[in-house]
Amino acid sequence: MKKYLFVFLVGASAVLGLEADDFKKHLVFHFNFKEATGKKEIKDVTGKFRCICENNNFVIQRGALRTAPVAKIYIPSEKLPDISEKLTVSAWILKRATPDATPILMKGQYYEPLEFLFSVGWRYPVFCYRNQPKQDFWKGVYYCGDFGGRIYYGEKDFLIAPDNLIESSGYWKNVTATFDCGEVKIYVNGILTAQTKSPKPEKLKRNNMPIYVGASRLAKEDLNFKSSDMLINDIRLYDEVLPPEAVKKLFESDSKNYDLTCLIPQGETHLNALPPCRDYPFDPNYDPEFKRKLLLTAEYEEKLKAGTIEHEKINSAKVIKE
Repeated sequence: MKKYLFVFLVGASAVLGLEADDFKKHLVFHFNFKEATGKKEIKDVTGKFRCICENNNFVIQRGALRTAPVAKIYIPSEKLPDISEKLTVSAWILKRATPDATPILMKGQYYEPLEFLFSVGWRYPVFCYRNQPKQDFWKGVYYCGDFGGRIYYGEKDFLIAPDNLIESSGYWKNVTATFDCGEVKIYVNGILTAQTKSPKPEKLKRNNMPIYVGASRLAKEDLNFKSSDMLINDIRLYDEVLPPEAVKKLFESDSKNYDLTCLIPQGETHLNALPPCRDYPFDPNYDPEFKRKLLLTAEYEEKLKAGTIEHEKINSAKVIKE
């Protein structure tokens, strides 16, 4: 009996060892933004992929990338391997507010065939795709509804662990999704939370679009369709399906670098877990805090110089008031 038990334990250890090796073997990219302050572009840990911010330097808070409305951040995809049949995607996120719609990564654009959308709708993490022409519905694990209304999973059977959703902002959460020829599994903090399996094998529809970070896009539009307002870090993509044990091990390894307690500032609520971020201008003249004088104001003040009719009227009004 002891002999068989020994053989079993050795075999199990070998399997887990292979899974650990697969982390490196199948890793496509891994972005950590801890050292990205003051930069518009960084390389991932493999040195093969870039992440680019188009309209400012990366905004780094708590050692992570801050995404916000109108931030144009993306990962060029020309070096991506074929991930149409199998992949794993993972990221750590801390949302500013709930409820909300929080795109994490998107490859493609609405409403064309879309390679994948990895996102969170209120508390529901999703991984979904559109791989047919004129497809007006999602495949995979998706949510229905939108911010300001009711949000829910498209199928009740998606949900495996109702107590393991992303209920509130202000908490670091690791979200991981796997795709295996139409079978989708989603994990939150290493625990299987949602899943579905297509009736027949499916492949993602490949495209040459970049992977948008913290945003979704409409076809032929330059601005984001939806933007997340959150912190994001340790973005990973694998060209293989990581098994549950590997996903859990990855979470446990990463979690040492994150404070998993509530980080909502004292006196704030789940609506303001992070301060507002206006550091990604969509226009060179964007000035939401009115730090620069408006052109209209400057022109008006120019007319108020001594000797003008406007100047005389204002001075007369002051005299009458006194």
